[in-house]
Amino acid sequence: LLAIGVTVVYKSMGMMNVAHANTVMLSAFATLMLYNATNSLVIACIVGIVVMGCFGFLLERFIYRRVNYDSFTNLMLATIGMQIILVNAARAIWGVDPYSFPQIFSIRPITIGPIRILPQSIGIICVAAVVVIILQCFYKFTKTGQSMTAAATSPKAAMMLGINVAKTRNLTFTISAILACVSAILISPMYNVYPD
Repeated sequence: LLAIGVTVVYKSMGMMNVAHANTVMLSAFATLMLYNATNSLVIACIVGIVVMGCFGFLLERFIYRRVNYDSFTNLMLATIGMQIILVNAARAIWGVDPYSFPQIFSIRPITIGPIRILPQSIGIICVAAVVVIILQCFYKFTKTGQSMTAAATSPKAAMMLGINVAKTRNLTFTISAILACVSAILISPMYNVYPD
């Protein structure tokens, strides 16, 4: 899921979003704080996904859009700068101590003969498979997905065809941030959440 989030941005814009892992970190903290506030993991996850989608939307709209998309170097520097900002902001807000994340799946391993598998691992594989199928259907069978593919292939040609390239880029970052949040929700119970 982490790789999918990075690939979505790279394929759509030709930029390497090095701050994607930090978006995952921010997603984990946001969902954890929502869980502490609501005491409901389901509500925290749903609201966390919505919040991070909005974060991706605003990040592209007010930060990356002001950088020249034709310059790979400028975009790389912008994402490195965002990475530094997110890490230091997280350390300032939550400190450097690790936080435990609530379990989504059972921690009791499933035993099949000599093999022991954690339900968490099965859950991650299943969710990743569902996300891949949904994204494939979205890009192949929806007008918006096809517009995003066209804009990624040739932004200038897409603009000549009447496709709003700025909108497709914005949607790309929104999807990437949502995938980051889903990744954070799935992997955080296996590790402690800390700003890094």
